[in-house]
Amino acid sequence: MTSIGRAQRTPVGCLFLLSLLLLTALNLFYGHRQKLQQDPILFPLRSSAFTTTQVGNFSVHLHWHPLKRSDRFPSIEERVKLYMSNWYLPCNQSVKYSITYENETWPSIAIHDSSTNTTNVFDSMLYYHHTFLLHRPTVRDCARTRDEYAKQGELFTHNRIRFRWAMQTYCTEAMSMLNFMNQLDSNSKNSTTPVLAFFGDKNALQTKQIPVFAKFRAASTQFNIQQVTEEKSCNVSSRLPLKTAYYQDEYANKLSPIIWYLNTVRHWNTLPGALRKDVAWDQKMNRAFFGGDMTGWQNYTNLKTDYAKCQANTRCRFVYEHATSKWMDVRITSHLGLLQNDTIH
Repeated sequence: MTSIGRAQRTPVGCLFLLSLLLLTALNLFYGHRQKLQQDPILFPLRSSAFTTTQVGNFSVHLHWHPLKRSDRFPSIEERVKLYMSNWYLPCNQSVKYSITYENETWPSIAIHDSSTNTTNVFDSMLYYHHTFLLHRPTVRDCARTRDEYAKQGELFTHNRIRFRWAMQTYCTEAMSMLNFMNQLDSNSKNSTTPVLAFFGDKNALQTKQIPVFAKFRAASTQFNIQQVTEEKSCNVSSRLPLKTAYYQDEYANKLSPIIWYLNTVRHWNTLPGALRKDVAWDQKMNRAFFGGDMTGWQNYTNLKTDYAKCQANTRCRFVYEHATSKWMDVRITSHLGLLQNDTIH
């Protein structure tokens, strides 16, 4: 394998790389769970003495909800399977990798799959909708706040980061992941386990037989999750793809990423609002809820009517089709100026 500048070759045979990455991912999940379980709000039923928890100036009434965790959410094992899907099992695959360096500084990773005789190279440049190698100095720079940036100025990694302020929340949580991995790697100061990540809203499905961390994957079913987390799903040449909502289009036969906590400020910052509206379990509606803007790429230039524009937009079409359902309460929260009136709301 040829590299630019100095090259540090780190061959890993067959199982070792995948086993190392997947065991790391499992430890990350279970270690994070232990931290969460110390939070009396997220896991309040560890003590029978809890009946009401004060959160700021409002209360969460714990006795209004099922006492058994199994009655409320999947088990920890089921949740880890849900997050890891294709990568829950360390299947026997012939994968080797080497770390190379460009200009003595910037690392990239070359991954060779001998079962398909293909090699893929991932650099450590941080930008959206791109699978890349997490490089600690670059991620640390990216995670800096605006105040820190103003005081410290540009670092040597500055030009390795695209869309800095949009990436900052991703990098903060990616940095937490790398710090926790240091604890897993025999308490080393700098973990040597390579980690690939994918930032942004685009689907991170891929054909490459290597695990990637991303913030989401397409929806699937419990049956499909079970299929890819059973021992029989392992194949010498490739893993069994997880069947998702995208399985019938161009994403068919591609592997799902590992779901991780990324950009949570954007997606979970309204969670306290849900706690403020705590409702007794037996008073909750047996109904699915959805609300969202008409986001997503679509060319509306030749679409003249609101109906045509709505049908061209996946979210709007979904709301239109299920507007009268007794099992779903679905809304378009903003049409972003695309429609002439608000009837679709």
